[in-house]
Amino acid sequence: MDLSTLPLLSYTEAEAFISGKAGKVQNDAEVALESKDWSWVTRGSPTFVMRLLACLRKLLHLGERGSLRHKTEETELPAPNIRLHEGDLVADDLDVDCECLIVNGNLHVKGLLATGRGGDENVLIVLGDAHIGRYSSWCTYTIIRGNLTARHIVTNSLNDLYFAVGGNLEAESFADFGEAVVIHGNFKARVLINREQNIEVVGDQQIEISVGSPYRNPKLRGLIKEELLTEEKDEDGEIYPGIDEKAYRNALEQNRSPFIA
Repeated sequence: MDLSTLPLLSYTEAEAFISGKAGKVQNDAEVALESKDWSWVTRGSPTFVMRLLACLRKLLHLGERGSLRHKTEETELPAPNIRLHEGDLVADDLDVDCECLIVNGNLHVKGLLATGRGGDENVLIVLGDAHIGRYSSWCTYTIIRGNLTARHIVTNSLNDLYFAVGGNLEAESFADFGEAVVIHGNFKARVLINREQNIEVVGDQQIEISVGSPYRNPKLRGLIKEELLTEEKDEDGEIYPGIDEKAYRNALEQNRSPFIA
């Protein structure tokens, strides 16, 4: 789907549009959307240094994948690329290549939903439920008002952004390599990979296999395919198996299960 054909909103228009529509994740949606209000650069905002450092940290981490496209001169600030889809959005695959996508309805992606592939920070706001085959999230605020169901989810924002679900989250696997995650409902997954131990669940949890950090779960080698594993060393020099995030993400995006069974 070509998202560039969707209506383009200014930050002020988008802020007004989502007002009162996001339920339990309303504040999360507003904060996420605020990241696209680049007028703070010229307003002398007290958060200037913090935001600039966050941008620089991402740029250094991403190398050529990232870019600081926003200029500091007010006349050169581009309008944020915020797109609005009215009603349910249904797609076989979806690459969110705009800065922010707001879905005023439910989101149904049969195959792969990918965000952040261009290296820039993304915002995805769904004001309904989301049903996704595979979700590969990179440097993205993910805000789902209702329930989220998926086969596989992998997410990482270098611990700068967050993933908020207003209802229940159910997935075959959820791999968090560096994201603040808040689930206001119940959380059910066959496999949870939680490197940073930064998931807050308000409701009940039902996790069959949980792998934290360091990855000392004895089931790891019998769970993750060997080509997706790496070796890591702790401060005592002990070697233990780790997960190659890039290889894991590539397998998911290419519709190859990262699991042995």
